[in-house]
Amino acid sequence: SESKQLDLFLRGQLNAVDSGLHFPDRDLDIPEKFGSAELGFVVSGNAPDGRRQGLSFSYGSAGTELFRPGDRPILSANAFRQIPASDGNSWIFLLTYSNSRSFLNNIPLPGFAYVRNTKDSTLMAGVPFVFYMWRPAPYISTTMLSPFVASSELAYRIWGPLQTFASVAWAPRAYLNVVEGSDDRLIFQRKDLNIGLKFGSRHRGNLSIAYVYAFDRRYFIGESTTKPTSDSIKIADGAGIELKLKLTF
Repeated sequence: SESKQLDLFLRGQLNAVDSGLHFPDRDLDIPEKFGSAELGFVVSGNAPDGRRQGLSFSYGSAGTELFRPGDRPILSANAFRQIPASDGNSWIFLLTYSNSRSFLNNIPLPGFAYVRNTKDSTLMAGVPFVFYMWRPAPYISTTMLSPFVASSELAYRIWGPLQTFASVAWAPRAYLNVVEGSDDRLIFQRKDLNIGLKFGSRHRGNLSIAYVYAFDRRYFIGESTTKPTSDSIKIADGAGIELKLKLTF
């Protein structure tokens, strides 16, 4: 019979910019504080013949006031199916949708990848992403590249489920409901350096805490990262603490 797994996740982000943001070319002022919050789930199943499939969905809010009446909600939905190939490898087919992407927003995107497994590595190469994991114990290294995110992480297993890690990432974000009276969004691009600890397992979930140094931070107004409708505003580098929690049932 098929085994099933349910993951629940909650994520949020608060941005506080001293004195707010002023875009002279748009004669537009953005308040000092804005952010987002999302709640979602991932359900997946493994069949005895090696086939896997899954669905995910999240709902949330973004803007200067969360869950304000009349604001557009954040919605995302994804589906995938993994089919075994020869020698322990497989194919993955997926369909993704989001109305808060920084690029190719509000469009259902199909994708596929070939998955190649060895004793110490996994490579997923396809469209629109490439993912590679190298895991010679006690180290785990991961790299992800796509039009929406680029990241690389090196982790070291200290003991049992406890790991320390360092990573670098680029993941632009787009905020709905910040530009009043317009379909344009506030887009935030930055690069992050992270150092922290992870605790957990694949079957129960995980908790991580990290020191984050953010640099090359820029804001602009537009439809996407490739279609700005304002000049960009560069702000100073900053640092903070990031906490993440995922529960698995």
